[in-house]
Amino acid sequence: MNNKLYVGRPNIGDKECFLERVNGILDRRWLSNDGPVVQEFEKKVADLLRRSLFLRLATLKILWRLECPYVKSNGIW
Repeated sequence: MNNKLYVGRPNIGDKECFLERVNGILDRRWLSNDGPVVQEFEKKVADLLRRSLFLRLATLKILWRLECPYVKSNGIW
C-alpha cells in the first residue's frame, strides 16, 4: 500500500511541441497582455463560439420550419 495512486495525469500531447511553444513564449518574454499566444487562443475561442452559435441558430430554424410542438409549448418563439 505504499504505491501512490494518481487519479488524473495531465495530457499535454506531444511533449516536443509543448516545450517548443513554452520556450517560444519565454524567449519572446511576452507572457500576457495581447501577446501572440493570447491572440491565437482568443481567435480559437471566438471561432469555436461562432460555430456553436451558428449550429444553435440553424437548429432553431429547422424546428421553426417543422413547427415543432415542443418549441411552441415552451415559448421559444
